[in-house]
Amino acid sequence: MEHPTVSSPCECHYAGRLLDGSEFDSSYKRGSPTTFAPNQVIKGWTEAMQLMVVGDKWEMYIPMEMAYGPSGKPPKIPGGATLIFIMEIIKIKGDKVAKQMVFPTWTADELALWLDKDEAACQSWRAGRSEKWEAGDEKLRASYPTREELDAFLDKGCESSKNKSLWKRTRTAKKKAAAPSASTASAPAKLTKDTARALLTKALDTFKEPANKEKLAAAVKECEGAGEQADMMKMMKLMPMVTEMVGPTLSEYGFGSSSADAMGAITQVSAFGEEDPSIKADVGMLMKAVQGDLSAFL
Repeated sequence: MEHPTVSSPCECHYAGRLLDGSEFDSSYKRGSPTTFAPNQVIKGWTEAMQLMVVGDKWEMYIPMEMAYGPSGKPPKIPGGATLIFIMEIIKIKGDKVAKQMVFPTWTADELALWLDKDEAACQSWRAGRSEKWEAGDEKLRASYPTREELDAFLDKGCESSKNKSLWKRTRTAKKKAAAPSASTASAPAKLTKDTARALLTKALDTFKEPANKEKLAAAVKECEGAGEQADMMKMMKLMPMVTEMVGPTLSEYGFGSSSADAMGAITQVSAFGEEDPSIKADVGMLMKAVQGDLSAFL
């Protein structure tokens, strides 16, 4: 698989909306895809497109710092707006580079797709290589002179096998789940100002729990070494983690457990921000956490 370089023209379909659900642009509604290179669009797209391959269809939550900033793009995009995009790459028309796999932090449900037989096969492979090394296999001994080096190779091999399998299986599962969703999905929960405030308070309290703070901080630290793509990697890793953490709270208030459900809840909660300034401030705090700014919780 290959992804585009920063200057490679790509044929794409997309739709963009604000947190209140209002759509401001859609190539789908225009009836034809649009062509542009990653370096010709907002920073959030620039980074995301270079991580995508043909056929990928992502839902992205892009903060103002990676979109149009405090000034926005009037009249459709107000200043300081967080943008939500559905985007898919149909064709890469320019140079390509081999895809560098960036695996997310797997949720408990996703990890369940790694079966006992998969783990058994991995451990069997590991045991076989270990036995050959112990028996003096020349090739293995030359490549991994010490036991520590061999164990590191075996650990990496098993981890790579697991991540690649989960990546393929989660993509397949999401595609299958999406097919009947339009006809079978129940109507989203409806919040009042009071229930929105209560949901938001519980969600923020979840992030303050020591174990969750430690987990989020570790993910942010891991992403810091990704250079120019660190910001996008933070969102890719943190959004599923945050969704899993607040899953019980979302369920309590009638929402599903996906990232889309989480953003749907945030959309409803943020709509009460003008009536209740504390909601507006805390939604901002929550969105900063998803972007990797955990200062309010440390």
